[in-house]
Amino acid sequence: MAKLFFALIMALSASNTCAFRAKGREEVHASADGKFWGPSCSDAITGGYERNSAWRHWNDKCKCPFQWVVAGSDPACAEKKGKRYFPKDLKANACICESATEVKGFVAIADQKPVITKECAVEYGFGDFKSHTLNGLPDFLDSAHEWCNSNLVPEEKRVPEELRGLYWMKDLALDDVAFCPSLAEWDEDTLTAKMSVWNMFVFGKKQEEVVSHLAETAAAIPVLGGSLVYSIIFTNDTMKEADIKTNIGIANGLVSFPMWSIPETPDKTIQEKKPGDIFFRLSSIAGFETGTYFPVRIMDDDGTKHTDRYEFMKKAEGPKLTTFQRFKSPC
Repeated sequence: MAKLFFALIMALSASNTCAFRAKGREEVHASADGKFWGPSCSDAITGGYERNSAWRHWNDKCKCPFQWVVAGSDPACAEKKGKRYFPKDLKANACICESATEVKGFVAIADQKPVITKECAVEYGFGDFKSHTLNGLPDFLDSAHEWCNSNLVPEEKRVPEELRGLYWMKDLALDDVAFCPSLAEWDEDTLTAKMSVWNMFVFGKKQEEVVSHLAETAAAIPVLGGSLVYSIIFTNDTMKEADIKTNIGIANGLVSFPMWSIPETPDKTIQEKKPGDIFFRLSSIAGFETGTYFPVRIMDDDGTKHTDRYEFMKKAEGPKLTTFQRFKSPC
């Protein structure tokens, strides 16, 4: 499916002469939050304003500007400190909105410049495969928490707990192997996790490749320029159903990538232990189903390994005679 999808993208992009511009950052407007009674968000914190999804939030109806969070030494700020969202009845002028503390090495997706080179690649294998260990490759799962954890993302951008961790792409018989939504950027208002494919996915690397060809394609989509970005848009805050869109508008009209949570894989080999452990991922192009696979969490965000699931990954991926490659950002 992945090869077919990328081929479709190339064909579409070759015929498309429009320039796609990245969505601009939020603008803060001086307003009274559109309310005619009661306290407003700006009464609680100067510069605060009502969030777009205020109607479905009982308490935290207000937000600080993009990439800013609640701060202040007053005890009233303690509960919301470091978070973007806050209630209207927060003690007036006790807190402020300030720029979020920078996470060392974090580069927002909008500012990333993909570099798909051998120097920027990190390669892994299975620790009990001699062909991998003889080449000095570290074990994929043992090394995962070093680069796949939400502490590498500013707090206000982190995805909900249900979506954090490292996922193996079970039954996807192509070059995609795994992905790490812990590194995604979350938008609470739209319930969307945004993932750049080139550095948040792990690719199978064939012996004859210096770098994964699929990674090269994801990092530089012909004609359109820029890298491929997926937006996982959840239906509601239960985090059980989502639809996946790309940053290529013309392709979104032809492809359909729904995803939903399931209690166990259809072959009944892997069972859910907590919400978000297993998803069903369907792919179709122009109404024709092109494949399915099952994202299975093999590591929690805190580094807890699911070794039983990892064993299934070894049995499935081992015969492909590939190693696993990801790309550092920044590099």
